[in-house]
Amino acid sequence: MGETTFHELRPELVWASVRGRTYQGAVLWRKVFPGTDDQVPRARHLVRALLMDTAFAEDAEYVTSELMTNALRHAPRSGSSTGSVIVECLLAPCQVRVAVYDLGGGGTPRFATPRFATPMPLSGHGYGLRAVMLIASQAGQSGSPDTGHVVWAILTHQ
Repeated sequence: MGETTFHELRPELVWASVRGRTYQGAVLWRKVFPGTDDQVPRARHLVRALLMDTAFAEDAEYVTSELMTNALRHAPRSGSSTGSVIVECLLAPCQVRVAVYDLGGGGTPRFATPRFATPMPLSGHGYGLRAVMLIASQAGQSGSPDTGHVVWAILTHQ
């Protein structure tokens, strides 16, 4: 199977929910979730269900949880009772991209270079994007605190 290259993502207005839409030869799903912590498991389970017949289901579920939790904690406009985030899943034959769009208002997400010799701290905070980088073949972000961000990870399977 040929490898798909996804276009660069930019924060922008997106559809509230699309299921089964064909995009660049791939299938695209998007859903808006309220900006509350109780929505993280719902987003995680949705992505796992969408990908349940693929090799990506577990890793994509984990990535979704990390990216959405980050958006809720670090983008004040998203992580409020009136805020929201958009979770996007784009499935191609050999890869999947999980992306989370936030509304901004906080800092800019930063991917630290994973260091295999450095153990994860016991606190359990501050290493979500680092863990995503260990799983993903590519990851990144774009946007600003003013416009909002999109943070994404591509998982590849041969």
